[in-house]
Amino acid sequence: MDRLFTIGHLSEVSHISIDTIRYYEKLGLLAPATRKSSGYRLYSEDTVQRLRFIKNAKSLGFTLKEIRGLLRLKYDPNDTACHEVRKKVEEKLNEINEKIKILQGMKMALGEMVISCKHNKKTDECPVLKSLDGLK
Repeated sequence: MDRLFTIGHLSEVSHISIDTIRYYEKLGLLAPATRKSSGYRLYSEDTVQRLRFIKNAKSLGFTLKEIRGLLRLKYDPNDTACHEVRKKVEEKLNEINEKIKILQGMKMALGEMVISCKHNKKTDECPVLKSLDGLK
C-alpha cells in the first residue's frame, strides 16, 4: 500500500509550502487529496513525484499553465506524446533565447551609460539621466 502524507509532511519532504500545495491542488496540478474523518488531507507518494516534476519544470521556466499541459501529456500518453513534449521544450527554448537577446541589449545599453558617466558632473549634466530622458 502507498504511503500517505499529511499536507505538513508533504510540505517537508517536497520543500514546497503548504499554501503552494493547496494552490496546486486548486489549479488541478495535483489530484485532490483524500480526507481523513478529521478533515486532514492525505496525499499519496505520487503527489511527491508530481511536486518534484512541477518544481523541476518551474526551475526551467515553464509556467503553471504550461506545466499543466506537460502533466497531461505525462499521465495521458499516446503515440505523439514525446513529439508534443519536444515541441513544448523547443518553444520554451526559443522564448528563453529571445529573453537573452533582450537582456544582452539591456546590458549593452547600461554598459554604455556607465562609460558615459563622468563622476565629477552635477546631476543636471548627468549623461545617464539625459539618456533616460531620450536626450544625448
